Amino acid sequence: MLIVAPNLLMLGAILALIFFLLPIFDVLQRSRRMALIPDALQGRINSVYRLIVFSSNPVSVALTGLLLQNAGTKLTILLMTGGLMFIALSATLNPHIRRAGA
Repeated sequence: MLIVAPNLLMLGAILALIFFLLPIFDVLQRSRRMALIPDALQGRINSVYRLIVFSSNPVSVALTGLLLQNAGTKLTILLMTGGLMFIALSATLNPHIRRAGA
């Protein structure tokens, strides 16, 4: 989406939408996780989840910087978009995720 933004105003609108939707996603996935995980394992599972998510942030920022410096803006955005689309499709098509808690 970011690559097709024709100007800064549209780019700002897209980013505003993303930053509006991220907290909603966070609440949904955390609520779902809390509903599925037994109480005795809540702390362990949540700490491992947070370790994976938060430790990947500096790695992704460093990789993004390297890509921007060496490959350019368009290729970096296309690679990031492709990766996110792959993750979204994998989660959407995964039957275990679709039937979780059913």
